[in-house]
Amino acid sequence: MATTLRLPPSYSRVVAPITQHLKRKQGFSAKNARAAKMAGKQQVIKSDHHPVSVLTHGIKIFSWNMLAHTHRYNQFLNIQEGPLIFQARQTAGQTRVHVFYSKLAAHLQETLKDRPELQDLTDGRLLSYKDPDIKRALFDSIFPTGIEDFDTVFQEVQVLGSEAEFEFLVACGEALYWDRSIHGGYLDIEKRRENLKSDTLLITKMREHEILTLQECYDPQTVLKLINQNNNRYSLLRYQVPSKNNSNDDNCCIIYDHTQWNLENSASFALEKKKPCILAIFTSRVDPSQKINVGSIHHPGAKPAHFKSYTLEILDQLKNLGPTFRLRDPIAILGDFNATVQSHSHANHDKQLKSNFNFYPPPRPTMRGLDHNRFFTAIDMCWSNDLKTNSKNIDLSIEYEDIKKGNQTN
Repeated sequence: MATTLRLPPSYSRVVAPITQHLKRKQGFSAKNARAAKMAGKQQVIKSDHHPVSVLTHGIKIFSWNMLAHTHRYNQFLNIQEGPLIFQARQTAGQTRVHVFYSKLAAHLQETLKDRPELQDLTDGRLLSYKDPDIKRALFDSIFPTGIEDFDTVFQEVQVLGSEAEFEFLVACGEALYWDRSIHGGYLDIEKRRENLKSDTLLITKMREHEILTLQECYDPQTVLKLINQNNNRYSLLRYQVPSKNNSNDDNCCIIYDHTQWNLENSASFALEKKKPCILAIFTSRVDPSQKINVGSIHHPGAKPAHFKSYTLEILDQLKNLGPTFRLRDPIAILGDFNATVQSHSHANHDKQLKSNFNFYPPPRPTMRGLDHNRFFTAIDMCWSNDLKTNSKNIDLSIEYEDIKKGNQTN
């Protein structure tokens, strides 16, 4: 039976050092703590990635992971659970982190909607109170027994004791934060769609590019309409991996200026059968002898040992586009590589590829969220055989604050 929670009169005056607790108990780095603080301030947001502008083979190409609604629950991977909670969850067989915490957050939302005295769970004021009886009452009030999907985990947590219960309450606070951010908060899909529509400076910046490669593009037609406003210069290629009930909005896209480029051929495929990619060959309208092979990809990341097979698969797909394909033809593969340039460069790539291709990330970070703890890293980049391309002649990652000022990042 759930215990009635009685709050001490002084609890509202206590400000819980939740960040300090995470640093001390869960190895929560200062960088991640800063990222969490920044994330809470970023109310006008379009995605958890920054866009990238690349100059390669003399062509300006824009690339951006726009955060599809389909992948919203990946935000729960940001939760920094303590070792005791990790142990309890694994023992209970709840190994899929984002699935467990998204369901837990939904349960908490239902539990707390009629419990105003518990609404401060996310900011940690309740957790700051050190009386173990209060913590126990809080735990029992939120987690009565007999709840499918959670009961085994709750039992494991209780076996591990009060420290595990406290760690679990902290994780619950984080789960609520991400759930509220996704549903009605700054990561809500409709809010992000409206933020994109209203950002005329960003749209103007996108129009400066001849080709745009987009990943997780949740609304390709709206993007096309925005950049085509008053000119109708751009055409769209899109691909998504088929899903049940056609509920997937994870579109991979190439948008190109058809007044400058003719589409010669294109191909769509999925890396690991789930990450949509598009490749296309374009011929210049001004000089038909000028061609470029462009790719918009969403790399699975995973272990560096797998990178070589993914790279060769991309090249095999390119070879299938035309019988005259050669590795020395202009090639630019852009997108979300889900790993840093160091990871890709150190992977066991083919020797011939190493001598002809390089990875070109922007010097500034592209990951604006905590996803997989990759905040403050550049995981969106270009893989190109234009060896003259380097950090000096690649446009840098476009920061929203600089766009608002009307400046390009230097």
